[in-house]
Amino acid sequence: MRKKKPPEGMYHFQDPIYWWDFCVVFGGDYTHARRDWITYRRLGRADDAEYPLADARYTDSGSDSLIWFSPYALEPEAAIEFPGLVSHECLHAVISVLSRKGIKPPRSSNDEHYTYYLEYLVNSVYTLYVKKYLRNLNVEKKGSLKF
Repeated sequence: MRKKKPPEGMYHFQDPIYWWDFCVVFGGDYTHARRDWITYRRLGRADDAEYPLADARYTDSGSDSLIWFSPYALEPEAAIEFPGLVSHECLHAVISVLSRKGIKPPRSSNDEHYTYYLEYLVNSVYTLYVKKYLRNLNVEKKGSLKF
């Protein structure tokens, strides 16, 4: 049986440590991204949320997360803030995954589970952004960003 392909603009991966599924969406409408995620992953429902700049959602019963970034977060003017936004949303996901796996929140001397998993997740999402999303854009070059 062939695996179902994710909807256009959605990237799916499963982490090799906790077998948690992540769907990442860059841009598009938040309501549609949530609906597509629920349909694609055959989820009953996920918790409700407002329309944010970026969001990390998870299911109540399964091992599945959606990480979504608004079109504004992908604008060239927001590029300097994007790595921080990726880290912010990934930390929400890390806390969800590890708490559901029974790993207590970090204390000053025992935070390696959280930091290594955050590093893995940020690298995975940012790699999708650079290798998949940016490569698939069909836009004209409008100059370079100046920092």
